[in-house]
Amino acid sequence: LWLPYILYFLLESGGIYHHPAASFLTTWLAISNSFCNCLIYSLSNSAFRKGLKRLFSYCLQRSGGGFGVRNCKRPFVGSVDKCCAGHGYGYGHGDMRAGTTCHV
Repeated sequence: LWLPYILYFLLESGGIYHHPAASFLTTWLAISNSFCNCLIYSLSNSAFRKGLKRLFSYCLQRSGGGFGVRNCKRPFVGSVDKCCAGHGYGYGHGDMRAGTTCHV
């Protein structure tokens, strides 16, 4: 994402090419690099992927097979009212409901 910006900067500083739309586009590609890095590094982390799979499977289980959390009795508010029953943590180690937060 930085390569188009660098090439345009070199062409512009050499007086070879100047276009406002190209300047805007290459600048925003370079800025979006930070967001893309966040996605790439988090999705390449095995612990993050495992947690994301657990979250999706939990949401699908609660919604009856569709995507979303339509059948939850109450919204997730981050309260610690049930904790994480059992010796482990996360999905499959006790009663996990909406509003339950586990701290690792």
